[in-house]
Amino acid sequence: MAQYLKNGIFRLPQPFYVRVSLLAPSCRNVINIQTGGKVIDESRRNIIDRDKRDSSRDIAPLKIAPSALLVDSSDLSIEQVTKKILDFIRTDPCPHQADL
Repeated sequence: MAQYLKNGIFRLPQPFYVRVSLLAPSCRNVINIQTGGKVIDESRRNIIDRDKRDSSRDIAPLKIAPSALLVDSSDLSIEQVTKKILDFIRTDPCPHQADL
């Protein structure tokens, strides 16, 4: 089960990895807002390059934990992602690998 630490922070029995496709409309909208209308393709390339650097660096590379539960949020709202994670915690408190 999730363990309450303090100040609204919980320790979960397993990590969650939330990903979004760069082709998802919500991601394109965020890129457009953050870049002030710059070319989406350029911003997408910058994100891909950043993720590649982060995942291949020598110290603390960005990796998906083997025990992580993968949540693909490409076609989901923030509320739907939150519900999906909370539903899993409520119904399956035992850590194991699964895709949500």
